[in-house]
Amino acid sequence: MKTLSNILAALFTAATLAACATAPDAPQRYSGEVLIWFEGQSFHADGEDAPWALGLTSDAMRELGAVYPENYAPPPASATRIVVNVEGVLAPANRDAHRYGPIGRYEHYLTITRVIDARLLRTACETHVAIVYFDVNDVAINEVSAAIIDNAVHLTQRQACNVSSVSVIGHADGAETDPAVSDRRAAAVRDALIARGMADDLITANGGGETRPDLEDGLNRNVTITIEAPTSETR
Repeated sequence: MKTLSNILAALFTAATLAACATAPDAPQRYSGEVLIWFEGQSFHADGEDAPWALGLTSDAMRELGAVYPENYAPPPASATRIVVNVEGVLAPANRDAHRYGPIGRYEHYLTITRVIDARLLRTACETHVAIVYFDVNDVAINEVSAAIIDNAVHLTQRQACNVSSVSVIGHADGAETDPAVSDRRAAAVRDALIARGMADDLITANGGGETRPDLEDGLNRNVTITIEAPTSETR
């Protein structure tokens, strides 16, 4: 698993950038936007035939680290991409010392001294399904159900998932007398998701009624949450 410390360490030692500037023959101040991303153990330039190497001061590293969610854990087969407005110093690579010179195939080296602003681009994630259960005719979210909802939201946040839709479907069983209980359960779970930071415009909530007669009665008293994040954010 790639950790935040691994990513920042790699950022400090080797990277390629997409930057809008002409590389100089001598050190000069640089100010502008760069796109960097981490995949495996390397960085790749975005449309740059002659990528620049990247370094950060300790202050810039802390500023960059602030864009990552708490306990960041990117999903498998994903790339961590960050759009950053920076200030720094752009200089030719030190060929004599082989510091990102011919060995690394880097011609120039950008040292970031200040991160003005940075944004982690959200990534594609596998579909996540969670199910919460209820007592007969009840719509209250108990401690166990709350923990399941917490986990579903925290997973998408930790992995920086680019959530496109959240489906919330309520169910009931034959022992229940409230005809609207499945709708009320779906609404309760929807409110719980919003309270935990899920965008309300991504959520659709509906009651399916007694739609799963193949299950035993107790298992039909539930709400199914399906979180979709099929594509990565590009910019």
